Amino acid sequence: MPEIFDYRLHELMRGAGCVFVRPGSGGHEIWQCPNNGRRFAVPIRIVSLHTAACVLGQIGLAGSLPARRSPRPKPPSDRPSTTGTIITIDGGGSSRRSEL
Repeated sequence: MPEIFDYRLHELMRGAGCVFVRPGSGGHEIWQCPNNGRRFAVPIRIVSLHTAACVLGQIGLAGSLPARRSPRPKPPSDRPSTTGTIITIDGGGSSRRSEL
């Protein structure tokens, strides 16, 4: 299930002095920032860290959300590595292997 960022985002916006102005259209709310008096639309349900970071950037709080956890490392492959090897096959059916 995706992580929902709207609750934390609203806490950060209220902490910065932003106020809810009115409901917007299409699943958005209109908020106003006291620092610059600018009004901006905020989605009601925010599941993207990128969207939450963009909203915070509009009010000057960029970087206030923690970074997303890094993905788990992939397990090592069972296939042998083929990097650095070139196999050339000529028209007679013989092959030649050379290292880079």
